[in-house]
Amino acid sequence: MSARDTGRLRTLPLTTPVPFDGRHLDLPAAHYDWLHLTLRADTTAVGTVWLHYADGTDPEQFEVPAGDTVSVRVPVTRQGSELRSVRLPERPGLALSSLTTVATAREG
Repeated sequence: MSARDTGRLRTLPLTTPVPFDGRHLDLPAAHYDWLHLTLRADTTAVGTVWLHYADGTDPEQFEVPAGDTVSVRVPVTRQGSELRSVRLPERPGLALSSLTTVATAREG
């Protein structure tokens, strides 16, 4: 998977919506401030994504209102460690349309 770069932003190409079925999405290994998710939500939901770093894994919760195009911003709180992948939760009714990473200012 290659990313489309625009300054600090990197949009990962997704050919079709990705269901929230517990799968891992590999990211270009780097230091990030945020992940921007655009998704479709059949109902209002709360979930946890797992951020996989070079030196460990952290959970980050998010809330999603129902809608055809919903934006969610997930903080990348472990600064100083490369983020390498994200695991989506198992949440029927949610599908990821796009994922954009926001690199830290020093890496942008």
